[in-house]
This record gives sequence, C-alpha cells and structure tokens, in this order.
Amino acid sequence: SRSVKKNGGQESQALGRSRGGFTTKIHTTCNNRGKPLRFILTGGEVSDCLKATELLDDFDSKKVEAVLADKGYDADCIVAAIEDGIGAEAVIPPT
Repeated sequence: SRSVKKNGGQESQALGRSRGGFTTKIHTTCNNRGKPLRFILTGGEVSDCLKATELLDDFDSKKVEAVLADKGYDADCIVAAIEDGIGAEAVIPPT
C-alpha cells in the first residue's frame, strides 16, 4: 500500500511536470482594470482551453461587453461560451 504525504502530493499543490521540471499555471479572469476576479491553479501542462469555460461560469451578461483572451483560448466551444453564454464579444487572436 502507498502512503499519503501530509501535503497531499503534486496534484493537490497544482504542480505539473514539464521539460523544465515542476511548473504551475494560474488561469484567471480580470475586470477591465486588471483586478483579478477568479482564478484556478493547475499543473503547468494543463491546457488553457480546459479551464476557460469554468472561468466564464456565472458572469453577468449585463456587465460584460467583451472577453479578451490570448490565442490559447481560440476554440469554437470557448467563443460560443462567450458569445452565446454571456452575450459578449470574443476578442481572441487566431492560432
């Protein structure tokens, strides 16, 4: 049987393995002044697309005019979540 470490291991600490060693990625949403609104920590190998819809959940469509994102978020499901789900404009450069 395997023993469990007190700190919960790499996954609970949002550590991922990459060529450079252990890494962490911070997925975040910010308001129009750059103030963080919500964030999710994952291992560095986790794709941006996998956490995008989770970050967009429950935003008020009356307060969000546009969502700016980098090309890591250029996917049809994310654009649909922004445009159809929130009713905002998706401003994402193509990959």
